[in-house]
Amino acid sequence: MLVVGMHFVVGSTTASHRQSILSLMATPNIPASEMNALHDLYIAANGESWRWRTDSSVGIPWNFSDPTVNNPCVEHWQGVNCSFGSPFANYHVTHVSLPLYNLIGTLPETLGSLSQLETLVFNDNQLTGTIPDSLGNLTQLQLLDLSENQLISTIPASLENLSQLQYLDLSYNQLNATIPLQLSNLIQLQFLQFESNLFTGSIPASLSNLTQLLYLALENNLLTGIIPESLGTLLELQYLCLSYNQLNGTIPNSLSHLSQLQYLELESNQFTGTIPEVLSKLTQLYAFELENNLLTGNISESLGNLVQLRQLYLNNNDLTGSIPATLGNIKQLQFLLLFSNRCRFHTRITRGPNAIIVFGSGYKPDNRQDSGVVRQSDPTAVFKP
Repeated sequence: MLVVGMHFVVGSTTASHRQSILSLMATPNIPASEMNALHDLYIAANGESWRWRTDSSVGIPWNFSDPTVNNPCVEHWQGVNCSFGSPFANYHVTHVSLPLYNLIGTLPETLGSLSQLETLVFNDNQLTGTIPDSLGNLTQLQLLDLSENQLISTIPASLENLSQLQYLDLSYNQLNATIPLQLSNLIQLQFLQFESNLFTGSIPASLSNLTQLLYLALENNLLTGIIPESLGTLLELQYLCLSYNQLNGTIPNSLSHLSQLQYLELESNQFTGTIPEVLSKLTQLYAFELENNLLTGNISESLGNLVQLRQLYLNNNDLTGSIPATLGNIKQLQFLLLFSNRCRFHTRITRGPNAIIVFGSGYKPDNRQDSGVVRQSDPTAVFKP
Protein backbone atom coordinates (compact mmCIF):
# COMPACT_ATOMS: atom_id res chain seq x y z
CA MET A 1 0.00 0.00 0.00
CA LEU A 2 1.39 3.37 -0.99
CA VAL A 3 1.46 5.84 1.86
CA VAL A 4 1.65 9.37 0.54
CA GLY A 5 1.33 11.33 3.75
CA MET A 6 0.25 11.41 7.34
CA HIS A 7 -2.51 13.45 8.94
CA PHE A 8 -2.68 14.51 12.55
CA VAL A 9 -5.63 15.08 14.85
CA VAL A 10 -5.79 18.55 16.35
CA GLY A 11 -7.78 19.44 19.44
CA SER A 12 -9.10 17.61 22.47
CA THR A 13 -11.05 14.37 22.61
CA THR A 14 -12.91 12.43 25.29
CA ALA A 15 -11.36 9.23 26.57
CA SER A 16 -14.73 7.50 26.90
CA HIS A 17 -15.63 7.86 23.21
CA ARG A 18 -12.28 7.54 21.52
CA GLN A 19 -9.09 5.55 21.62
CA SER A 20 -5.90 7.33 22.45
CA ILE A 21 -5.23 10.26 20.15
CA LEU A 22 -2.00 8.60 19.15
CA SER A 23 -3.86 5.57 17.81
CA LEU A 24 -5.63 7.61 15.11
CA MET A 25 -3.08 10.23 14.18
CA ALA A 26 -1.10 8.02 11.81
CA THR A 27 -3.90 6.63 9.65
CA PRO A 28 -2.45 6.39 6.12
CA ASN A 29 -3.83 8.07 3.05
CA ILE A 30 -7.17 9.17 4.48
CA PRO A 31 -7.89 12.43 6.33
CA ALA A 32 -7.76 11.95 10.08
CA SER A 33 -11.09 13.77 10.41
CA GLU A 34 -12.80 11.10 8.29
CA MET A 35 -11.13 8.22 10.11
CA ASN A 36 -12.15 9.79 13.42
CA ALA A 37 -15.75 10.12 12.20
CA LEU A 38 -15.91 6.39 11.41
CA HIS A 39 -14.35 5.55 14.75
CA ASP A 40 -16.75 7.80 16.64
CA LEU A 41 -19.66 6.12 14.86
CA TYR A 42 -18.31 2.71 15.80
CA ILE A 43 -18.09 3.72 19.46
CA ALA A 44 -21.35 5.70 19.68
CA ALA A 45 -23.40 2.97 17.95
CA ASN A 46 -21.89 0.05 19.88
CA GLY A 47 -19.75 -1.37 17.11
CA GLU A 48 -18.86 -4.42 19.19
CA SER A 49 -22.43 -5.66 18.67
CA TRP A 50 -22.73 -4.97 14.94
CA ARG A 51 -23.88 -7.87 12.80
CA TRP A 52 -21.15 -8.31 10.23
CA ARG A 53 -21.89 -10.12 6.99
CA THR A 54 -20.13 -13.44 6.59
CA ASP A 55 -19.82 -13.13 2.82
CA SER A 56 -16.26 -11.98 2.22
CA SER A 57 -17.27 -10.34 -1.04
CA VAL A 58 -18.99 -7.53 0.89
CA GLY A 59 -15.80 -6.68 2.78
CA ILE A 60 -14.30 -7.15 6.22
CA PRO A 61 -15.45 -5.89 9.65
CA TRP A 62 -14.21 -2.50 10.71
CA ASN A 63 -10.81 -2.66 12.37
CA PHE A 64 -9.11 0.12 14.32
CA SER A 65 -6.42 -2.06 15.89
CA ASP A 66 -3.43 -0.69 13.96
CA PRO A 67 -3.96 2.83 12.60
CA THR A 68 -0.59 2.77 10.85
CA VAL A 69 -2.03 0.12 8.54
CA ASN A 70 -5.83 0.16 8.86
CA ASN A 71 -7.54 1.94 5.99
CA PRO A 72 -11.26 1.37 5.28
CA CYS A 73 -10.77 2.25 1.62
CA VAL A 74 -7.86 -0.09 0.95
CA GLU A 75 -9.02 -2.96 3.17
CA HIS A 76 -12.59 -2.79 1.85
CA TRP A 77 -14.49 -2.36 5.11
CA GLN A 78 -18.09 -3.46 5.05
CA GLY A 79 -20.51 -0.69 4.19
CA VAL A 80 -17.78 1.77 3.20
CA ASN A 81 -16.89 2.95 -0.30
CA CYS A 82 -14.30 5.54 -1.17
CA SER A 83 -12.97 7.64 -3.99
CA PHE A 84 -9.36 8.43 -4.74
CA GLY A 85 -8.39 11.73 -6.30
CA SER A 86 -5.54 12.64 -8.55
CA PRO A 87 -2.03 11.31 -7.78
CA PHE A 88 -0.69 12.26 -4.38
CA ALA A 89 -4.22 12.88 -3.08
CA ASN A 90 -6.16 11.22 -0.29
CA TYR A 91 -8.86 8.64 -0.21
CA HIS A 92 -12.22 10.09 0.77
CA VAL A 93 -15.19 8.18 2.16
CA THR A 94 -18.13 8.58 -0.24
CA HIS A 95 -20.57 5.92 0.96
CA VAL A 96 -21.45 4.59 4.41
CA SER A 97 -24.25 2.03 4.25
CA LEU A 98 -25.05 -0.17 7.26
CA PRO A 99 -28.69 -1.28 7.04
CA LEU A 100 -29.72 -4.03 9.45
CA TYR A 101 -26.32 -4.03 11.12
CA ASN A 102 -27.69 -3.78 14.68
CA LEU A 103 -26.41 -0.27 15.32
CA ILE A 104 -27.46 0.59 18.88
CA GLY A 105 -26.87 4.08 20.21
CA THR A 106 -26.55 7.56 18.76
CA LEU A 107 -25.12 9.27 15.70
CA PRO A 108 -22.02 11.38 16.45
CA GLU A 109 -21.70 14.97 15.30
CA THR A 110 -18.37 14.11 13.68
CA LEU A 111 -20.24 12.45 10.80
CA GLY A 112 -20.35 15.97 9.40
CA SER A 113 -16.60 15.65 8.75
CA LEU A 114 -17.18 13.15 5.93
CA SER A 115 -17.09 16.04 3.49
CA GLN A 116 -17.21 13.94 0.30
CA LEU A 117 -20.02 11.66 1.43
CA GLU A 118 -22.67 10.92 -1.21
CA THR A 119 -24.63 8.12 0.50
CA LEU A 120 -25.50 7.67 4.18
CA VAL A 121 -27.72 4.68 4.99
CA PHE A 122 -28.53 3.47 8.51
CA ASN A 123 -32.06 2.12 8.07
CA ASP A 124 -33.48 -0.73 10.17
CA ASN A 125 -31.27 -0.35 13.22
CA GLN A 126 -31.81 0.79 16.82
CA LEU A 127 -30.45 4.30 16.70
CA THR A 128 -31.74 6.74 19.29
CA GLY A 129 -31.27 10.41 20.06
CA THR A 130 -31.40 13.21 17.53
CA ILE A 131 -30.28 13.69 13.94
CA PRO A 132 -26.92 15.50 14.14
CA ASP A 133 -27.04 19.10 13.00
CA SER A 134 -23.63 18.55 11.39
CA LEU A 135 -25.20 16.44 8.63
CA GLY A 136 -25.95 19.78 7.03
CA ASN A 137 -22.22 19.98 6.23
CA LEU A 138 -22.47 17.03 3.83
CA THR A 139 -23.05 19.14 0.75
CA GLN A 140 -22.25 16.26 -1.64
CA LEU A 141 -24.88 13.99 -0.12
CA GLN A 142 -27.38 12.51 -2.56
CA LEU A 143 -29.03 9.80 -0.45
CA LEU A 144 -29.90 9.92 3.27
CA ASP A 145 -31.81 7.00 4.78
CA LEU A 146 -32.29 6.90 8.56
CA SER A 147 -35.62 5.07 8.45
CA GLU A 148 -36.85 2.47 10.94
CA ASN A 149 -34.91 3.59 13.97
CA GLN A 150 -35.93 5.36 17.18
CA LEU A 151 -34.75 8.89 16.42
CA ILE A 152 -36.52 11.71 18.23
CA SER A 153 -36.98 15.47 18.20
CA THR A 154 -36.94 17.60 15.04
CA ILE A 155 -35.34 17.58 11.62
CA PRO A 156 -32.33 19.93 11.74
CA ALA A 157 -32.83 23.08 9.69
CA SER A 158 -29.24 22.62 8.52
CA LEU A 159 -30.39 19.89 6.12
CA GLU A 160 -31.45 22.70 3.79
CA ASN A 161 -27.78 22.89 2.81
CA LEU A 162 -27.92 19.46 1.14
CA SER A 163 -28.42 20.91 -2.31
CA GLN A 164 -27.54 17.63 -4.07
CA LEU A 165 -29.93 15.46 -2.06
CA GLN A 166 -32.23 13.30 -4.15
CA TYR A 167 -33.49 10.74 -1.63
CA LEU A 168 -34.53 11.49 1.96
CA ASP A 169 -36.12 8.77 4.09
CA LEU A 170 -36.74 9.45 7.79
CA SER A 171 -39.80 7.22 8.07
CA TYR A 172 -40.65 5.01 11.05
CA ASN A 173 -38.97 7.05 13.76
CA GLN A 174 -40.35 9.28 16.52
CA LEU A 175 -39.62 12.66 14.97
CA ASN A 176 -42.01 15.40 16.03
CA ALA A 177 -42.71 19.13 15.64
CA THR A 178 -43.55 20.50 12.21
CA ILE A 179 -42.10 19.71 8.80
CA PRO A 180 -39.34 22.32 8.33
CA LEU A 181 -40.05 24.91 5.69
CA GLN A 182 -36.37 24.82 4.78
CA LEU A 183 -36.82 21.43 3.12
CA SER A 184 -38.41 23.25 0.19
CA ASN A 185 -34.87 24.33 -0.74
CA LEU A 186 -33.89 20.76 -1.64
CA ILE A 187 -34.85 21.23 -5.25
CA GLN A 188 -33.09 18.06 -6.46
CA LEU A 189 -35.21 15.87 -4.20
CA GLN A 190 -37.06 13.01 -5.87
CA PHE A 191 -38.06 10.84 -2.91
CA LEU A 192 -39.36 12.28 0.38
CA GLN A 193 -40.52 9.74 2.95
CA PHE A 194 -41.61 10.90 6.41
CA GLU A 195 -44.34 8.35 7.16
CA SER A 196 -44.96 6.91 10.63
CA ASN A 197 -43.53 9.66 12.80
CA LEU A 198 -45.16 12.23 15.08
CA PHE A 199 -45.12 15.27 12.82
CA THR A 200 -47.70 17.93 13.62
CA GLY A 201 -48.92 21.10 11.96
CA SER A 202 -49.83 21.54 8.33
CA ILE A 203 -48.29 20.35 5.08
CA PRO A 204 -46.05 23.20 3.90
CA ALA A 205 -47.33 24.74 0.67
CA SER A 206 -43.69 25.42 -0.19
CA LEU A 207 -43.15 21.71 -0.90
CA SER A 208 -44.34 22.71 -4.36
CA ASN A 209 -40.78 23.97 -4.91
CA LEU A 210 -39.65 20.34 -5.12
CA THR A 211 -40.48 20.09 -8.80
CA GLN A 212 -38.43 16.89 -9.33
CA LEU A 213 -40.39 14.99 -6.69
CA LEU A 214 -41.59 11.52 -7.69
CA TYR A 215 -42.57 10.12 -4.30
CA LEU A 216 -44.15 11.95 -1.34
CA ALA A 217 -45.14 9.90 1.68
CA LEU A 218 -46.40 11.68 4.82
CA GLU A 219 -48.87 9.09 6.08
CA ASN A 220 -49.39 8.04 9.68
CA ASN A 221 -48.47 11.28 11.40
CA LEU A 222 -50.46 13.94 13.26
CA LEU A 223 -50.73 16.43 10.42
CA THR A 224 -53.69 18.81 10.34
CA GLY A 225 -55.16 21.39 7.99
CA ILE A 226 -55.85 21.10 4.30
CA ILE A 227 -54.01 19.70 1.30
CA PRO A 228 -52.25 22.71 -0.24
CA GLU A 229 -53.47 23.55 -3.72
CA SER A 230 -49.83 24.04 -4.67
CA LEU A 231 -49.13 20.29 -4.52
CA GLY A 232 -50.90 20.17 -7.86
CA THR A 233 -47.79 21.72 -9.44
CA LEU A 234 -45.62 18.66 -8.69
CA LEU A 235 -46.04 17.40 -12.23
CA GLU A 236 -43.51 14.55 -11.93
CA LEU A 237 -45.20 13.05 -8.89
CA GLN A 238 -46.08 9.35 -9.15
CA TYR A 239 -46.89 8.51 -5.52
CA LEU A 240 -48.78 10.71 -3.04
CA CYS A 241 -49.73 9.27 0.32
CA LEU A 242 -51.22 11.49 3.05
CA SER A 243 -53.31 8.84 4.78
CA TYR A 244 -53.77 8.32 8.52
CA ASN A 245 -53.46 11.94 9.56
CA GLN A 246 -56.00 14.52 10.73
CA LEU A 247 -56.28 16.44 7.48
CA ASN A 248 -59.57 18.11 6.63
CA GLY A 249 -61.30 20.28 4.06
CA THR A 250 -62.03 19.22 0.52
CA ILE A 251 -59.80 17.33 -1.89
CA PRO A 252 -58.32 20.05 -4.14
CA ASN A 253 -59.10 20.00 -7.83
CA SER A 254 -55.46 20.89 -8.49
CA LEU A 255 -54.46 17.26 -7.89
CA SER A 256 -55.98 16.52 -11.28
CA HIS A 257 -52.88 18.12 -12.84
CA LEU A 258 -50.67 15.28 -11.58
CA SER A 259 -50.85 13.36 -14.84
CA GLN A 260 -48.05 10.93 -13.87
CA LEU A 261 -49.67 9.93 -10.58
CA GLN A 262 -50.04 6.19 -10.00
CA TYR A 263 -50.91 6.07 -6.29
CA LEU A 264 -53.24 8.54 -4.56
CA GLU A 265 -53.79 7.50 -0.96
CA LEU A 266 -55.80 9.90 1.22
CA GLU A 267 -57.61 7.43 3.48
CA SER A 268 -58.30 7.83 7.19
CA ASN A 269 -58.49 11.60 7.42
CA GLN A 270 -61.42 13.98 7.82
CA PHE A 271 -61.94 15.09 4.24
CA THR A 272 -65.40 16.43 3.38
CA GLY A 273 -67.29 17.32 0.24
CA THR A 274 -67.56 15.29 -2.92
CA ILE A 275 -64.97 13.31 -4.83
CA PRO A 276 -63.77 15.84 -7.44
CA GLU A 277 -64.90 14.71 -10.87
CA VAL A 278 -61.73 16.18 -12.40
CA LEU A 279 -59.67 13.44 -10.72
CA SER A 280 -60.90 11.19 -13.52
CA LYS A 281 -58.10 12.85 -15.57
CA LEU A 282 -55.57 10.81 -13.58
CA THR A 283 -55.58 7.99 -16.08
CA GLN A 284 -52.30 6.48 -14.82
CA LEU A 285 -53.74 5.73 -11.36
CA TYR A 286 -53.13 2.24 -10.07
CA ALA A 287 -54.53 2.77 -6.57
CA PHE A 288 -57.15 5.35 -5.49
CA GLU A 289 -57.83 5.15 -1.76
CA LEU A 290 -60.30 7.50 -0.05
CA GLU A 291 -61.78 5.24 2.61
CA ASN A 292 -62.49 6.35 6.17
CA ASN A 293 -63.27 9.99 5.49
CA LEU A 294 -66.43 12.12 5.53
CA LEU A 295 -67.02 12.29 1.79
CA THR A 296 -70.55 12.79 0.46
CA GLY A 297 -72.37 12.82 -2.86
CA ASN A 298 -72.48 10.36 -5.73
CA ILE A 299 -69.74 8.27 -7.23
CA SER A 300 -69.08 9.97 -10.55
CA GLU A 301 -69.47 7.98 -13.75
CA SER A 302 -66.23 9.59 -14.92
CA LEU A 303 -64.26 7.34 -12.58
CA GLY A 304 -64.71 4.75 -15.29
CA ASN A 305 -61.98 6.64 -17.17
CA LEU A 306 -59.39 5.36 -14.69
CA VAL A 307 -58.73 2.29 -16.79
CA GLN A 308 -55.43 1.39 -15.07
CA LEU A 309 -56.97 1.08 -11.60
CA ARG A 310 -56.44 -2.08 -9.60
CA GLN A 311 -57.72 -0.75 -6.28
CA LEU A 312 -60.60 1.63 -5.61
CA TYR A 313 -61.38 2.02 -1.90
CA LEU A 314 -64.30 4.30 -1.06
CA ASN A 315 -65.64 2.50 2.01
CA ASN A 316 -66.56 4.20 5.29
CA ASN A 317 -67.77 7.51 3.89
CA ASP A 318 -71.28 8.89 3.35
CA LEU A 319 -71.54 8.34 -0.39
CA THR A 320 -74.98 7.96 -1.97
CA GLY A 321 -76.55 7.04 -5.28
CA SER A 322 -76.00 4.07 -7.54
CA ILE A 323 -72.73 2.42 -8.39
CA PRO A 324 -72.03 3.69 -11.93
CA ALA A 325 -71.99 1.07 -14.65
CA THR A 326 -68.92 2.79 -16.12
CA LEU A 327 -66.75 1.11 -13.47
CA GLY A 328 -67.07 -1.90 -15.74
CA ASN A 329 -64.67 -0.11 -18.10
CA ILE A 330 -61.84 -0.69 -15.63
CA LYS A 331 -60.69 -4.07 -16.88
CA GLN A 332 -57.78 -4.36 -14.43
CA LEU A 333 -59.82 -3.57 -11.32
CA GLN A 334 -59.23 -6.14 -8.58
CA PHE A 335 -60.73 -4.52 -5.50
CA LEU A 336 -63.74 -2.23 -5.20
CA LEU A 337 -64.63 -1.48 -1.58
CA LEU A 338 -67.84 0.42 -0.90
CA PHE A 339 -69.11 -0.86 2.42
CA SER A 340 -70.37 1.56 5.07
CA ASN A 341 -71.84 4.02 2.59
CA ARG A 342 -75.38 4.58 1.37
CA CYS A 343 -74.83 3.45 -2.21
CA ARG A 344 -77.41 1.34 -4.04
CA PHE A 345 -76.25 -1.88 -5.64
CA HIS A 346 -78.35 -1.73 -8.80
CA THR A 347 -75.63 -2.40 -11.36
CA ARG A 348 -74.06 -5.69 -12.33
CA ILE A 349 -70.41 -5.18 -13.26
CA THR A 350 -69.06 -7.90 -15.52
CA ARG A 351 -65.61 -6.76 -16.63
CA GLY A 352 -62.01 -7.60 -16.02
CA PRO A 353 -59.98 -10.82 -15.99
CA ASN A 354 -60.08 -10.75 -12.19
CA ALA A 355 -63.02 -10.94 -9.83
CA ILE A 356 -64.28 -7.56 -8.68
CA ILE A 357 -65.58 -7.75 -5.14
CA VAL A 358 -67.92 -5.28 -3.49
CA PHE A 359 -67.69 -6.01 0.22
CA GLY A 360 -70.56 -5.72 2.61
CA SER A 361 -70.55 -4.45 6.16
CA GLY A 362 -69.11 -7.66 7.53
CA TYR A 363 -65.83 -7.23 5.70
CA LYS A 364 -62.82 -6.69 7.91
CA PRO A 365 -60.15 -4.46 6.28
CA ASP A 366 -57.36 -6.17 8.23
CA ASN A 367 -58.00 -9.27 6.14
CA ARG A 368 -57.21 -7.53 2.88
CA GLN A 369 -54.23 -8.99 1.13
CA ASP A 370 -52.53 -7.41 -1.84
CA SER A 371 -51.87 -10.87 -3.28
CA GLY A 372 -55.44 -10.94 -4.52
CA VAL A 373 -56.51 -13.67 -2.12
CA VAL A 374 -58.98 -11.96 0.18
CA ARG A 375 -60.98 -13.41 3.03
CA GLN A 376 -64.33 -11.76 3.53
CA SER A 377 -67.50 -12.29 5.49
CA ASP A 378 -70.97 -11.45 4.21
CA PRO A 379 -70.06 -9.89 0.85
CA THR A 380 -72.90 -7.91 -0.63
CA ALA A 381 -72.04 -9.10 -4.11
CA VAL A 382 -69.30 -10.80 -6.06
CA PHE A 383 -69.17 -9.85 -9.72
CA LYS A 384 -67.15 -12.01 -12.11
CA PRO A 385 -66.52 -11.73 -15.82
